[in-house]
Amino acid sequence: MLSSYYLGKKCKRGFLFGIAGNLAFVVFGIMAESAANVVANGSYLILNARGWWKWKEKPPVFEGAESPAAQAAREKRARLAAARP
Repeated sequence: MLSSYYLGKKCKRGFLFGIAGNLAFVVFGIMAESAANVVANGSYLILNARGWWKWKEKPPVFEGAESPAAQAAREKRARLAAARP
């Protein structure tokens, strides 16, 4: 839960909490002799490590670029305006 909380707040440390949780469940899977648990949490651990490695503090800002949500809203307003009698 801490991992999701910090990633939702756009904090890189969320990946560290995810890695710690995945390591704990890998150990649990080994103790419980559950190969599926070890494989699943091992792959989640790799994904969290990759997220930590690829993290960028601030995404690049492009001049004059429009977010996909803003573009969709603009197109919707244009369709509604065109549909009015």
